Amino acid sequence: DPLSVRNLMRAGVEEDHGWLFARTKSGYARMWPADIARSDPDLAREARQTLDGTYARAFTAWLRNLASGYAPSAAVGLLEGNYRAALLGGVDTAGGFLAPSEFAAEVLARVQAEAIVRSRATIRTTSRDALVFTHFRANASEPSTYSSGFVGGWVGEAPNQAAIDATFGQLSIPVKKLRVPAKLSRDLLDDADDILGALAQDAARNFSALEDAAFLAGDGIFSPLGVLNAGAPTVNVAGTVANTISNTTASAGSAPKMHDLVSALPSQYQRNAIMVMRSSTEGSIAKLVDGSGRYMFEREDADGDGVRELLGYPVANSPHLDAEGVAGARVILLGDFSQYVIAQRSMFTVQPLYERFADLDEIGLYISERLGGAPSTSDGWRIATV
Repeated sequence: DPLSVRNLMRAGVEEDHGWLFARTKSGYARMWPADIARSDPDLAREARQTLDGTYARAFTAWLRNLASGYAPSAAVGLLEGNYRAALLGGVDTAGGFLAPSEFAAEVLARVQAEAIVRSRATIRTTSRDALVFTHFRANASEPSTYSSGFVGGWVGEAPNQAAIDATFGQLSIPVKKLRVPAKLSRDLLDDADDILGALAQDAARNFSALEDAAFLAGDGIFSPLGVLNAGAPTVNVAGTVANTISNTTASAGSAPKMHDLVSALPSQYQRNAIMVMRSSTEGSIAKLVDGSGRYMFEREDADGDGVRELLGYPVANSPHLDAEGVAGARVILLGDFSQYVIAQRSMFTVQPLYERFADLDEIGLYISERLGGAPSTSDGWRIATV
């Protein structure tokens, strides 16, 4: 998206005569007029935030005024004129402020590093309340083999072949709202040199956990649609003990079923696939033994890069997969997460909770963003159940 804040920051931007321009090697490229910006307040606020270099300093000064005991509106009123103008340019309809660009970038960088899904997913930006894109409909008879129903066939010298119509469908990913609370002590706001850095670090941990939970197991109602709830095929891997991954030297139990799980994933998704499971589930797999009592699936770092592998696939641990011991529990997710699409709607917004934590001598903040997510196909994953 050429209008995203990240791209604007990379290119360098400036405003002149009501137009937004990006500096390029060949001169200036006009990007979009002010009247269009006014019709999309979120995008306009992102641009103002990037263009105005005083925003981050104004935001920090506002936080310090909150720490001194002033109400949010009064904290704005105490700012110098240029700071107040810069901050008011980012006022949110809910009473918050857009987070400064470097703050948002740090949150995204940390979330990307800590999250399982976001760092591997396909991310698309949208300026609407849903991301809609057209795709080919799946092949009716062999969806795991062909990319669509538009499949030809071998013919003789005088072909007699019926026309094949290309059929299309639409994938609509509605945008949801994610909020995460953060609390900062007044002493921290008074003493810390890098308030935004501390806030970004705490927010990133929370966003990482909340996003991953939704991308993996979200219901698609208030949160994005998670892979586990998108209709991916299942493979039972229960062993000698009911509803667990287990076996004995006398009974293979779950051991051959783990190979069934891997074999069930279509070959086109195997190259980029990973296994996601709880750490306890990984331990159960590592305890599977052969007829002589030797471990069959030892956890190993095959490439020396710190990434463990099982059956040739990288392993990532997540508490958002089910634990063993319950009938039908979804304990392993194997698949290619590039098939998961994240619809990113807006930048981060910070809203103060001034009175709620006053008795604790703390300032509460809600950090929010708008995004959605859903698998582009359910065929890119297989779910192991017990």
